[in-house]
Amino acid sequence: MTALTLRRMRSGEAAATRDLVEAAFGPEEDVPGFLDGLRAAGCGLGEWVAEEGGILVGHVVFNRIGLLHDGVERPAVMLTPLAVAPGRQGRGVGTDLTRAALAELEAAGEDLFFVLGHKDYYPRFGFRPVDASRIASRWGQTPYFMIRGAGDPEGRLILPQVIEEAE
Repeated sequence: MTALTLRRMRSGEAAATRDLVEAAFGPEEDVPGFLDGLRAAGCGLGEWVAEEGGILVGHVVFNRIGLLHDGVERPAVMLTPLAVAPGRQGRGVGTDLTRAALAELEAAGEDLFFVLGHKDYYPRFGFRPVDASRIASRWGQTPYFMIRGAGDPEGRLILPQVIEEAE
């Protein structure tokens, strides 16, 4: 088995990561179109990939959002999407990739993260359900909308239009 390399996506890998996202999510969901929209909106803080033997097997995107409270917008980050090649799912690729990207973002000073994802998967990274009485968002109170960071922030989530309008 070839070693897994975790790194930032390089220029020229947009098509390969789009193909990976399409393979991971299948034709039922237009996640590749959503990824195109994120890229066009320019809200991405960074894209990371997992590479194995020269083949991309994982991809994660972190996007700039905000949390507005008392007229002050606090910078925050939203993880979306995370994709792992179908043949590599369930083997720790997504976990390793997400941990590496989170560590890099935190080292750069980011301290507030959100995700809309599987309630049993994301707690391994320190995500916990959002308290809808403290944070207003289009998702309300659902165990799939989660936060990671110190403290108990409050406010209204400010999202790029592409995320706001996503299904």
